[in-house]
Amino acid sequence: MINYCLTLDNKGHIIKTRGGNYLEKLYTVQEVADYLGLSRKTIYRYLKAGKLKAKKVGAEYRITQSQLDELLNGLPKEG
Repeated sequence: MINYCLTLDNKGHIIKTRGGNYLEKLYTVQEVADYLGLSRKTIYRYLKAGKLKAKKVGAEYRITQSQLDELLNGLPKEG
């Protein structure tokens, strides 16, 4: 059995493991939707279409910072 000691930030995101190694921040679908100014339904569409990758934790999705960055780099630039 592997034991983990995790440190959480004030929103419940995992930020550090027992050895002091930092992990990528994990976002909920709602947090990504709020950040991008989109609906949760749109984020779920992105997940289903493969535009956005995520990890499933229990019944919910979690999106890493690098997965969010990949999506942002693929979106058309405004201007």
